[in-house]
Amino acid sequence: MFNVIQEINWLAVVLGTLALSLVGGLWFTVVWGKAYAYALGKEHSPSENGVAVLKEDGIVSAGNGRNVNHTKQHMNPSISQEKPALRFILGPLVCGLVTTVAMAVLFYAFEIETLADALIFGGIVGAGLLAATTVNTGINPNIPRPLVYGLVSGSYFFLSGLIVSIILVAMS
Repeated sequence: MFNVIQEINWLAVVLGTLALSLVGGLWFTVVWGKAYAYALGKEHSPSENGVAVLKEDGIVSAGNGRNVNHTKQHMNPSISQEKPALRFILGPLVCGLVTTVAMAVLFYAFEIETLADALIFGGIVGAGLLAATTVNTGINPNIPRPLVYGLVSGSYFFLSGLIVSIILVAMS
């Protein structure tokens, strides 16, 4: 049943991964950046759309999410000069790849061939696995507003399940 690796459309996996990365980047910055920062208790941190931006010169650009205030604050020299932006781009990209491959394996193992079945599958995976795990992760003492975190992140992961399923069925 799960010997489907040779059946997987790897171009669909790559496109699904890139779609998740693009949608995630927009979701957590442009669309829900302020709400995401609020959920994490970082609404007053230097940011652009709720996400801190480290410039090449080691200066953090501050913004409020709607109109960027290019106030510059020099970073503490004792803080590592490692650029966290790469981790925040590659980490979700790799996780999106792993999620997309896992969904592709299940997709082909269950022989999903119609858009309706793909949407049901994507909804089950998106809500029952991805979003539920995200909400559960948010319910801990380190997330100041777990319900907002669960709503913002969980809805992205629900949408992710649908996006990957649509791409997989369209390219099967």
